[in-house]
Amino acid sequence: PPAGTLRSAATLLLLAIYSSTTSHGFTSHLPQSIARPTLSNHRGLATLDAAASAAPDLVVISPPGGIGEIASVESALLGGSVRWFVVSAPGAGGGAAEVALTAETLSAMERAGGSIELAGASADALLVNGSGDGVDGTSSAVATWCRGADSILCTYDGVMEEKRRVDRAKTAEERGMGNEENLIKSAVRVAAREAVKAASRGAVKVAVLGAGEELMMDSKEKKKGGGLLQGLLGGKQVEVPETLGEALMGNVAASRGAVKVAVLGAGEELMMDSRERKKGGGLLQGLLGGNQLEVPETLGEALMGNVVVVRHGELFGASASSPESSPFIGGPRIEPTIRDMYTMRSIRIDPTISLSGNVLSGEGSKTNRLSMGEAASRLALRKISLPSNLSNAQGQDDQDPALLDISVTSFSGTDAPTEDEWQTQFTRLFERLSSPSGGATLFTAEFGSVPNVRRLAEWIASKWAPAILRSYDIAGTRVGARPVYAVQTEDNVVEIVWQELVNFQPVTSGRMVITVEETGLAAARGKGDETKGFGKVSRVPLPGEDILVRRLGDAASQAVEKGLATKAKIASKEKPKPKPVESKPVAAVVSAPAVESSPAASSSEAGPRSAGARRSSERSRGRRKAEPPSEE
Repeated sequence: PPAGTLRSAATLLLLAIYSSTTSHGFTSHLPQSIARPTLSNHRGLATLDAAASAAPDLVVISPPGGIGEIASVESALLGGSVRWFVVSAPGAGGGAAEVALTAETLSAMERAGGSIELAGASADALLVNGSGDGVDGTSSAVATWCRGADSILCTYDGVMEEKRRVDRAKTAEERGMGNEENLIKSAVRVAAREAVKAASRGAVKVAVLGAGEELMMDSKEKKKGGGLLQGLLGGKQVEVPETLGEALMGNVAASRGAVKVAVLGAGEELMMDSRERKKGGGLLQGLLGGNQLEVPETLGEALMGNVVVVRHGELFGASASSPESSPFIGGPRIEPTIRDMYTMRSIRIDPTISLSGNVLSGEGSKTNRLSMGEAASRLALRKISLPSNLSNAQGQDDQDPALLDISVTSFSGTDAPTEDEWQTQFTRLFERLSSPSGGATLFTAEFGSVPNVRRLAEWIASKWAPAILRSYDIAGTRVGARPVYAVQTEDNVVEIVWQELVNFQPVTSGRMVITVEETGLAAARGKGDETKGFGKVSRVPLPGEDILVRRLGDAASQAVEKGLATKAKIASKEKPKPKPVESKPVAAVVSAPAVESSPAASSSEAGPRSAGARRSSERSRGRRKAEPPSEE
């Protein structure tokens, strides 16, 4: 049918095969050709003219399948106009990427007024900036296709599945030489940067990342040795060369024309200059050809700040196009085994800052892909209103790319969260972020009562904390920041101060704020000295923080033993009282006439022995029988 026949608010266009007339994955002369792969739906084939269509509500950039597909479908079900840009592995243009949706999902999209448009490119095409003859590259076509977008959503999920798909067509030797994972991630960041440049002013930018992935969102901080490196080593670090080739190229003190020799392994530092690697030069330039783009190092840098980061634990579940989306493992059986993605639908949303190094970064935290897609799509479509003072609540400055950093955890439950439950979860989250601790709660303990709050705080500051800080685990820290002293700032507040040496001067780099209430105590991570560059709460645990958190449990027990607090009473369940047995009315019974009987003999009367009677013959009890008389 003609292209216009399928163009409506509820049009669903599904990508079946990536078609290409060049090695870049797109026609080389039309930027709008980015939306001209072979598209299919249940009504036939169509070609979409992206330049003529309206600006989308949301642009999703991701590898095939995974959270990208789930978020795209969920956003369309919420009534949004979605464009999903799929980044495939290098050389995967001839492969098929199938997306299958049920008739129920299609009708729900049509009722909601949502739509999906799809386009894609291989990673190597996105990392090439044209051929040098004035022709725009694929990355420029991305900007044209995403122009005017109200929201951008990016994720790496699906990279490993795409790599495994490509590896199936390779030999064992080729699999060991492949670097598809890094190339796809780099291409996602390049596409995200181009989409943000063309997006509308004030667009919402959402990044879906793993628990410990890109905690230092800003690559500039990483280059300067900030963030975790600064916390571990202390002071202001110098810029560290990434390779020996870059190190030996600097202004060294050796004589002019000095010979510089680097001894390296066979595959070590093939791209000797890290600046060439950032620009795609060296080995990457030989493999891909053309002029390579400068690749952002993180999604925070690619999205250019004010990013809403949604983090997940160990992912499980699959998108609708995956064969693993079936509810049953191994098919229907007499006793079927149901996949976790259908039995773990309950969710909890927390600030990542309170979970770093504690729950989320450890083992056991799992996240359903369905829940991640639903949470990210609601944030991207502004279904969840973000507080205006969000950056101040998390203790961040204007240069921090992460506007909001949260984590989603899944729990047992067969019912998906309703809209009211999503609102409740985010309301609770924002209340925690607006608290004085900024959501960075590390420990809580409940008491029955605290007779004197000030006395308990004084004991923590003057007795408990100094003893812990003198222990070997804390006092043995020789490099970087460490907890140095405790001070009682208010009647019910104690602060444990972390310090480190910067230019041979002690600087406060962080705090642990312990607050004592009448019914318990709580500890939260606090910020350091704002004038020295520590004006925001750290996203990673402070050195020795885990030791203090464990010892706080002992402090709560000691407070009860010393009479500074009373133990919280556990409400016991009252046993149900037995119900009184109601007496049933007894039916009247007619008694039989009495029968006269002779009175029984009294048992107290004397027997025959008492009356003097004797046995007639002697019993042979225990004796031999008398011998018979002899006959003589």
